[in-house]
Amino acid sequence: MCALLWSFFSRVRAILKVCIKRIKSMESGKDLEVALWRDAMKLVVSPRSLKEGLSDAARLIVRHFKVDSCAIYLLDRRTEELVLQAMVGEGDTIEERLRIGQGFIGLAAYQGKSIRVAHMQCDPRLDRPPDQTPLFQSIVVVPIIDREQLLGVFGLQSKEVRQFSEEEVEILEKVVLKFVLGMMRTAQNLENMQRRTNELQALNELGQEMNSGLGLYETLELIAFG
Repeated sequence: MCALLWSFFSRVRAILKVCIKRIKSMESGKDLEVALWRDAMKLVVSPRSLKEGLSDAARLIVRHFKVDSCAIYLLDRRTEELVLQAMVGEGDTIEERLRIGQGFIGLAAYQGKSIRVAHMQCDPRLDRPPDQTPLFQSIVVVPIIDREQLLGVFGLQSKEVRQFSEEEVEILEKVVLKFVLGMMRTAQNLENMQRRTNELQALNELGQEMNSGLGLYETLELIAFG
């Protein structure tokens, strides 16, 4: 009887430990999510070029997720290749252009879903010569998808073996992805505003030249060749 009671209570205690660990993990994830949103909003509202914005995003990801590296690629639709736009952290030999389906980065883009690998060296999908030892051991890659359209991917890497949790992947997909998209839209709006400003400035200069008595031939030449 005592043995049965002891076995029962041991199982209950084991279940409670798992539940407590799960709750702590959820609380930690919530803290991470709040901290990410707080810092991300400061960056999204500030005008930045695309490369500056994505570099800031990569730095934020490295800091909050405590990883050794973060790389952000965007899809070049002319060549159907992923082009490196931002790289923060300790560098491994990294390709600046990747084919869709090449390596874990390209595979996440091809499948359109996140990939997490704790032991890259043991994974048969690793696109690397067998005699070359990788600097990083673990990776998680998230595709950048907006309205069912692939725009790029971002990947986090760790030199130590690390099993990225479901909560971390969920935050990457729901919070970081939105943040990266926000940085891309902010940069695009800034670029459009600068282009529009340049156009208005050119029209203003043209108007001034015309008002100053510029001849017809000179006016047509200015319009044609800027």
